[in-house]
Amino acid sequence: MCSLDGQLKQWRMNYDDIVSCWKQPLSSVLMKWTPHCMDHHPSSNEFLIGGPESCLLYSSVRLDVPLREWSWGQEPVHNAKFNPVEHNIACALTKDNSLMLIDCRQDQPVRKVKMDLKLNAFSWNPMEPFIFTAASEDYNVYTFDNRFFKFPRRVHRGHVNAVLDVDYSPTGREFIRLWKCDSTESFDVYHTRRMKRVLVVKVTLDAKFVLSSSSDQNVRLWKAHANEIIGPIQPRQKASLQTCESLREKFKDHPEVRKILKHRHLPKTIHASSKEHAIIRAKERRKERNTRIFNKNDLPFIPDKEKHVVAQYK
Repeated sequence: MCSLDGQLKQWRMNYDDIVSCWKQPLSSVLMKWTPHCMDHHPSSNEFLIGGPESCLLYSSVRLDVPLREWSWGQEPVHNAKFNPVEHNIACALTKDNSLMLIDCRQDQPVRKVKMDLKLNAFSWNPMEPFIFTAASEDYNVYTFDNRFFKFPRRVHRGHVNAVLDVDYSPTGREFIRLWKCDSTESFDVYHTRRMKRVLVVKVTLDAKFVLSSSSDQNVRLWKAHANEIIGPIQPRQKASLQTCESLREKFKDHPEVRKILKHRHLPKTIHASSKEHAIIRAKERRKERNTRIFNKNDLPFIPDKEKHVVAQYK
């Protein structure tokens, strides 16, 4: 556990120790700076800490000296996580709008990619260990493949303000707002009249519910699939639901069916902002097309997922 006072403390988590000795930490170290983030190794006694100039690897056996230190410049690291499957791989987000891919067996970072705007959070795919998704200040969510780390694999749109958090379901198929992994548009969105700025989202381990915390001091529990029935289902009802689902899957590309399936009621401000962003993107595409038509020089076509990458470092 790390805190703003710069102290790194370690406790035993056995039940008896918690009851009897919770007030006394097992060990405590005063650091020279305030840690920004922390993540524990899935299978060993090591953990990552994001510092003001680098990302450090510590061992719970010895807290006073880091095992390894990775830095690319002197930028603070505000988010770092181990890969839940490939435990030697980690990723870190820095304040200069960059992602840093780390191999814990090496002394230097593997690669660094700099984006247009700041990345707030990211989440590893629990079923595909080489995939992770990052939430950005430019209203988009980017999915990366660490085997091909030059550009995002996919750009997910839909938000009308900065994306603060992102999380995968344990099945690796959906993540919040909610999207399918292979789709750029969200298939569902949740909102209430009194819900304000959403700060953190998490998916439960059974992939059936979504937890969200917002600045109105509430934690809300949502169903991952809004039309899912919770509780016992009669065989005839189950067969009917399966038939309806198969029909939706069969005719999902029909224009009228697609319109019904994609329609979602949104708050007035979000609906207006979505229309405004659609107009802006259409204007940019039209301007680019007209430039190619009337300009004698051939302009290179840059895919949308590559436009937001500023620089790459090896």
